[in-house]
Amino acid sequence: MRADVRRVYGLDIARLGAWEAAQLAAHLPDGSMVWRVLDVPRAWTMDQHLLATLVDQWQMWMWGQSDPKRRGRKPRPLPRPGDGKSHSMRDDTLTMSADQLDAFLAQEFTDTTMGG
Repeated sequence: MRADVRRVYGLDIARLGAWEAAQLAAHLPDGSMVWRVLDVPRAWTMDQHLLATLVDQWQMWMWGQSDPKRRGRKPRPLPRPGDGKSHSMRDDTLTMSADQLDAFLAQEFTDTTMGG
């Protein structure tokens, strides 16, 4: 909280009274470290919430437009602060070594939708 109060208000929290420090802390802007540590919706700014919604809608649109016989599972929304879930890594994240990534990228890919 000390860093947030210094960054937002330019004050040293150690020099403030308890009441004043509490008031300033309660009015820290969205996206502040205090809100992130508390894992509450205010941990993200409105822009971040809107971008996550945009990503979720885009993934759902792409999934909906794909061939129903070939598409995978319905995409899950991005984790949001305050949803009570662990945000360390999504369950469907693919992990690979640098060598595996190099081998994957070295493959020859052809466009099957454009007749290529």
